[in-house]
Amino acid sequence: MLKRFLAVIISTIIVSLGISLLNYVPLGQRESDVYYFGIGEYFLFASYIFFIFYVVIGLPISWLLDKYRKRLRTKPVVIQYCIGVLVYSLMGLLLGTVYHFALGSIQFNLNIFIETLGYWFTAAFCYFHVLWIFERRTIKKSQTSSLG
Repeated sequence: MLKRFLAVIISTIIVSLGISLLNYVPLGQRESDVYYFGIGEYFLFASYIFFIFYVVIGLPISWLLDKYRKRLRTKPVVIQYCIGVLVYSLMGLLLGTVYHFALGSIQFNLNIFIETLGYWFTAAFCYFHVLWIFERRTIKKSQTSSLG
C-alpha cells in the first residue's frame, strides 16, 4: 500500500507540473486587465485537485485493476505491460467521460470534453507507469535477495 501512495504523490507532482506548464500564458501574450495564474498557482491548484482524485478514485480502482492483473503473472512481462497500459488507459478515459458528464459543463463542448479526457488519460497513464516502476524494482529486489 505504501508504494501505491508514493505512486500517487509522484504522479500528482508529474501531472500537475505538466498541466501548469501547458496552461501558463507567457507575459508577452497576456491581455491587459486580465488576471492570469502563474506556474506556481497552477501547480498548487492542480496538485490539490489531482491528489484528491488519485486518493479517492484512483487508489480503490487501482487496487481492483491490480487484482485482475495479478492473474497475468504467468504471461511474459511485455504482455503484462501492454495489458496494464490498456486497462489503465481505458479506465482513465471511462472516468474522464463520467466526470465530464456528471460534474462537467452543462452544455456539451467537444474541446472541453477532449481536454477532460486528456487529463484523465494522462493521469491514469502516469500513475500506471510510476506504479509499474515500483513493482519492477520490488520484484528485482525480491529476486536478488532470494538468490543470495
